[in-house]
Amino acid sequence: MTELDPRVLLGSQYYVNTEDTPEQIKAGIHAMGKAGLKLVRIFLQWTHVEPRQGRWYWDQYDALFDSAAKEGIGVIITLTAIHPPGWMKISFGPQDIGPLDDEAFWEHAANYIKQVAARYSKHPAMHSWILNNEPQLFLERDDAVLKRYQRFIDQKYNGDIEQLNRRSFQQLDSFDEVTFSAGEGGFSAYTGRLNWLNFMVFRLMEVLTRIKEIIVATGDTHPMHVNPHGLVSDMYSQGQSIWAEGRLVDFMGCSAHPSWHSTRFLPDRLHQSVALFADLMRGATRAPKNYFWVTELQGGTNIYSGITHLGPSGEDLRSWVWESIAAGAKGTVFWCFNTRVFGYEAGEWGLVDQQGRPSRRLKEISDIAAILNKHEEVFKISTPSRASTAILFSEASWMLGNVEGQTQDPEAPRNLLMATDAFTGAWMACADAGISVDVIDEVDLQNGIAERYPLLIVPGCTALEDESLPALQKFVNAGGTLFADGLCGYKTPDGWLRDVAGNPLNALFGASVADIQAVPELKSTITTGMLRLPVWFLKVVLEASKDTSVLATHNEADPRPALTLAKFGQGKAIRLGTAFFQHYFRHPDVTAFTKLLSLLPQPQQMVKLGNPSSHLRLRKLDLPDGQLLILLNAGERTTAHLQVEAGQTLTRLTLQNEEPVKKEGNQVRVLLEAQSAEVFKLVSS
Repeated sequence: MTELDPRVLLGSQYYVNTEDTPEQIKAGIHAMGKAGLKLVRIFLQWTHVEPRQGRWYWDQYDALFDSAAKEGIGVIITLTAIHPPGWMKISFGPQDIGPLDDEAFWEHAANYIKQVAARYSKHPAMHSWILNNEPQLFLERDDAVLKRYQRFIDQKYNGDIEQLNRRSFQQLDSFDEVTFSAGEGGFSAYTGRLNWLNFMVFRLMEVLTRIKEIIVATGDTHPMHVNPHGLVSDMYSQGQSIWAEGRLVDFMGCSAHPSWHSTRFLPDRLHQSVALFADLMRGATRAPKNYFWVTELQGGTNIYSGITHLGPSGEDLRSWVWESIAAGAKGTVFWCFNTRVFGYEAGEWGLVDQQGRPSRRLKEISDIAAILNKHEEVFKISTPSRASTAILFSEASWMLGNVEGQTQDPEAPRNLLMATDAFTGAWMACADAGISVDVIDEVDLQNGIAERYPLLIVPGCTALEDESLPALQKFVNAGGTLFADGLCGYKTPDGWLRDVAGNPLNALFGASVADIQAVPELKSTITTGMLRLPVWFLKVVLEASKDTSVLATHNEADPRPALTLAKFGQGKAIRLGTAFFQHYFRHPDVTAFTKLLSLLPQPQQMVKLGNPSSHLRLRKLDLPDGQLLILLNAGERTTAHLQVEAGQTLTRLTLQNEEPVKKEGNQVRVLLEAQSAEVFKLVSS
């Protein structure tokens, strides 16, 4: 593989409309170069380059590539190999998915990929590939899909039909009798519905793997990535798994459109949604030094498209870009520089204005590009700092929530995305407290990755894989601190209840689940004892062992344990008997989380922000001789209070140069304008 580009770059999608002339495209790419953008992403649409079978037309894309090379802009090709061209007469739009079980279709698709690679893989402007835009599947439940599903189930259960029968209502004689699970109600067998979600992921990975293998077979060595979207929505029913995708491609990116992907967040938390999406990509990527991008960031107004309408200002874009860079993104690419001229999204999303001129939004992006260009060498050698805290992303819990949930409403505790909301709430609580986190999945946990961190938070993880239970024990035994809320490890990934009294996690937490009660809808209670914490939805009564400390009890006539702390080996495990983090997502309680922080390990920091909030954060990137500090203000004009250890030199990076920062003792006060960022370099004296 060609080496990953270490620079921190900004770019944008350029949408090639069917009617665009080569001259118009050249002018558009020139405008991008003039704005300081270094990346252009394109949909290299199959239906554009092969408008009739066997007739190839490259003029538009040749003009784009040649102009990009002249401007010093790298081109990212997004393949459309699973989207049939119009001449096939089997689809009705450029993003419809073709018959993926038809080998004749794949022969045509492979030819398209080979034609593209032959034309552009050696072009000086060629930068990288995207295997498919926002990869997802919508499968017809036809005979071809059923046969592939049956083969998947056969493989999953190791060819032993009795393994499946033990988990199913229907008792089958062979895997040829497997059918699609039709049940949607709560009493239908979970097995079929969870198997279908896993099959969707498996099938999408087959498709992406096939596209990757076709590219590799051409001899091309440019990096490949994908850009999953809807990262806090129902990913699995469409086949998306950021963790499976991260283990396939060279690096990860994502789509981050607040009007599409952040509608569950509180309105004043859109900047946090972008930061969360970036953190998820940093966790899912397997590239060296956690290399990742934000591959699609909303660049303009959407009116009729999207889940909700939104008109982001230049200041909004400025805030979102710095959130991405501060998380460690090496590339941030907007959707879109120009606009579509027909159909869905026509006239929307552009960085240019309605007359094709640079907008105020583009001016803000150009200013950031100028800073990145001025200090290119510093940003080039920056890498994401390892956080002191890890949060567990449990795909088993997210999938089970998809089956057990009953609504999409985030205010309803039993919603389809309850585990998603709990994860997001844990991330938000840490962000509000000024704590940066890394994200790991259960495979990482089982491989010992958690042992790199002093603290592991396990939020709303009702279902955990069997192999994760001893991995949690090993983490704590080695000296880590574990903090879990809700019904941690209560069920297996297929929805079966573990033996409550014999659950292996009981010994780890020094407490078992004695009883579960439900807090009435739209209400919460408060614990009593050392810590007063909100109790919402779940009132899990814990039964503490002899040596376990009870730190809070439920508010009842005969108080029973709600929060426990137990020593285990060299570490400690804390268990909170309520859905604390799911509640935090929509009802942030900074005071309550601050109380919990007193129980958790706090890292030593050379620079610390003394007044963090939901809008004010300090994030850090590592440098060979120090750190790059990015101070983020997503709110109104404010002053940040930095505490700097003795022996540290701080300089501010400006468009002109590096300016020394004066300290008053160990204090530095920084005035930040609304929705702005300041960048500093920290070096030991």
